[in-house]
Amino acid sequence: MVNSVNINTKVKPSLKLGRDENGIKYYIDTTTNNISFLQTASDLHNLGIKNNMFFLRIYDRDLVGVNPYDPGLSKSQIEAILGECFINPYYYLREIARIPEQGGSVGIGAGSPFILHRGNLAAIFCLTHCIDFYLLLPRQCFKTHSVIAILLWSYLFGITNAQFNFMNKGQKDADSNLAKFKGQKAVLPIWMQQKFNFIDSVDGEKKIVKGTDNIRTIKNPVTGNWIESKPSARTEEAADGIGRGNTAPIQWSDESEFTQYIGTIIMAAGPAYVRAAETANRNNSFHCRIFTTTPGNIDSAPVESIG
Repeated sequence: MVNSVNINTKVKPSLKLGRDENGIKYYIDTTTNNISFLQTASDLHNLGIKNNMFFLRIYDRDLVGVNPYDPGLSKSQIEAILGECFINPYYYLREIARIPEQGGSVGIGAGSPFILHRGNLAAIFCLTHCIDFYLLLPRQCFKTHSVIAILLWSYLFGITNAQFNFMNKGQKDADSNLAKFKGQKAVLPIWMQQKFNFIDSVDGEKKIVKGTDNIRTIKNPVTGNWIESKPSARTEEAADGIGRGNTAPIQWSDESEFTQYIGTIIMAAGPAYVRAAETANRNNSFHCRIFTTTPGNIDSAPVESIG
């Protein structure tokens, strides 16, 4: 275990060491500009949690202090950043993930950095350890964008040839979450967005393959992952059909408390998800069922928001 850091004092650039779950050495980057990660480390330390800095990990020490959005990055630096992202979701979230802001700037690097707190840290840990979870957070605590950020890392780096399903209390809301997902992806460095793939054609030339991108589906031409936004159920029979067809290893139900027939959907989806999880385990890949909501229940939701 490593000692905590006092975020109120200037941190020297010397880096402490830690070990991951596989015993691989990493460094503790207390020089990060993302203050929320340092604050969370301090919060955990004050609560008596000994392992309070694992999310400050970085494997490649040469990347400390490197700005992933610097237009002057060398090819070797870009390759190193991508390599770190493949093995380290915390690096991606801490140093690269951006959250677009309404009324804010647009384009590469726009938005605000990802903000870590104990709630979304627990969610990140669960997903990266294939633990189903239910996340309940008050409004304005980044519930939706936090889940989108870690799913975007999974979509780009964490898994291949997998289906992600986005569900919500209504089709419009599921489509909205997919649009937010695309928004987070659009502000990443262009070399990280995986819009195209180049494959060898039969004549020996390189062929450009584009991914699918529409209002309800997005497909990654590099990793083979795809996301679908699912409709709501207006009847229990429809809910049973939605559940039985839900064979995706990554399933996200947002605003579960406000979703009609959510119990039927979950029960019907159980056997299909078990098969998807078993397949993911055999391939040493991720699987997770995610449920998120704000405090409340379906009886208190406006009628027009359901369905």
